[in-house]
Amino acid sequence: MFKFECDSPLELADMVAQANEKLANGKKFRRSRAKAAEDPYVRVAKNASVLKDSAERAEAIARELTSELGDFGVDDVQRVLSILGRNGSDSVIEKLRDSSIIYEVSEGRYRIA
Repeated sequence: MFKFECDSPLELADMVAQANEKLANGKKFRRSRAKAAEDPYVRVAKNASVLKDSAERAEAIARELTSELGDFGVDDVQRVLSILGRNGSDSVIEKLRDSSIIYEVSEGRYRIA
């Protein structure tokens, strides 16, 4: 029996992959090349980059980060914004939270409402 705890969906996925590998006698499972090849933050930034309106872009970032990571924090938003050549992750989080677009699931971690 395997037991592990983590706060990150990505860490959980890695742990499940390791458990599957152990159960399969060391044979690794193939990951989807399309998703594995690209950083999730790059995918989020790509999808948000086509939006011109800053409010729409902020909501798209929150939606995509929730989809990719399960929940996100200021550092995740900042990482996407830096790829887009922008800054101000604190103000993005604040505006989304004040508009009830996101909610706080734990201290400093958010999800799309």
